Amino acid sequence: MIRLLFIFLFSLQCSGAVHTVIGNNDNKSTIATTTRQTALFATLTNNSQITISCWVKYDWTDAGVNGNLGQGAFQGLVSKGLFDSFSSAQQFGLYSGSEKLGFSFANPAGTWHTWQTTPNTVQTNTWMHIACVYTYSNSASMAFYVNGTNVGGSWTGGSGNANALTNATGFHTFVYQKSGSSFFGGAMCELAIWTNSLLAGEIKRLASKVKYTPLQIQPSALLCYWPMDTLQTLPSITSVNVDRDRTATHFDLDVGGLFQGERVLSYPPNE
Repeated sequence: MIRLLFIFLFSLQCSGAVHTVIGNNDNKSTIATTTRQTALFATLTNNSQITISCWVKYDWTDAGVNGNLGQGAFQGLVSKGLFDSFSSAQQFGLYSGSEKLGFSFANPAGTWHTWQTTPNTVQTNTWMHIACVYTYSNSASMAFYVNGTNVGGSWTGGSGNANALTNATGFHTFVYQKSGSSFFGGAMCELAIWTNSLLAGEIKRLASKVKYTPLQIQPSALLCYWPMDTLQTLPSITSVNVDRDRTATHFDLDVGGLFQGERVLSYPPNE
């Protein structure tokens, strides 16, 4: 009886994920520029250190997105600004293309800088922990991790030795925009951004499959953290479900009205 009670309580504590469906207009979680958002992301200057960490579970390969939607084989996970290759309006972007994970940004002159993993890293129907560590203007600083392990890659566009745009347009999740929109199809949770470069051991801890771990990693540099464990409570696809940032900034994330909240995440130790 005691063991069953413990399992029940642990499941409640470790529940939730935001799950989108590819091609639905309400997938993208776009936040218009607000005073709070502007002040929050202004701390990321054009020569900042940045770490982005999240758990994702792909439903679609990049080839599948391209074949079904015809918008290019990209799936946008997180961005500050748009992923348009002909636009300079992006401060940072975490995405996948041609089954490789990557990071991108544009400098003030409009030059696009893109880093991609060498091996194919997109896996469908399984939870993956992704972390990207980078210092703007220092290409050698890029470190990319999948499930806590460093993955090799290279700058496939630009050199990475450039400053970024500052506070470029809105913050997005689940969206890639290029002459229209194609969307990441899958689930995401535990999204966190730091204004510092996390160490390999800290990334390993984030990949330990324990919820709320970001709150224990360099809290003074933790810019924002969303568990993304909001439940689907609003029936209309035009409605908004809000996930609360767990740092002192309390920057709410609009996770959209069309998603399925998993009560128990489908990766250990929640099985």
